[in-house]
Amino acid sequence: MFPGIEPPFKSTLPRPEDFSRAIYTFDIGQNDLAFGLQHTSQEQVIQSIPDILSQFFQAVQVSSTQSIVDITIYNRAIKVVLELTLVMATFQQLYDEGARVFWIHNTGPIGCLPYSYIYYEPKKGNIDANGCVKPHNDLAQEFNRQLKDQVFQLRTKFPLAKFTYVDVYSAKYELVNNARSQGNLQVF
Repeated sequence: MFPGIEPPFKSTLPRPEDFSRAIYTFDIGQNDLAFGLQHTSQEQVIQSIPDILSQFFQAVQVSSTQSIVDITIYNRAIKVVLELTLVMATFQQLYDEGARVFWIHNTGPIGCLPYSYIYYEPKKGNIDANGCVKPHNDLAQEFNRQLKDQVFQLRTKFPLAKFTYVDVYSAKYELVNNARSQGNLQVF
């Protein structure tokens, strides 16, 4: 940029050859499910899970020449428009550039988020011992089950890559379940 002046932070930026040794993380699900629960029924959100996952995995595999992908998912009365900015690039592009290690985080226990408890009308048997909305957590677990199946398919498609399915749900639920022993005196 300026002759004789080294750009700031140049020494801390990764070298091009470092990108093939990086871990690429994807964290998906919570916003899609939360949006669906706020605007449709739980049954409609459950039915839309395969479409959400299918569209996500198709979107991340489109041509790298596209910078924005608009995806419209229609499932009964549901219209979800996802605008994915492909700043991080696609699985295929990352793989082609030498990326081999991917972490895909599942969604957390959305039934334990404060908005679930506040906006969901509690019914007998629908709130667990930790104060979490059971049907919302059931939805998150179904999403995670289907996501895990998709990760297995990625392992087949990209045999030289390592895909790690990270169980964020269990880690977060464990924190809620043991909140008192962690120093939180009142959870709900």
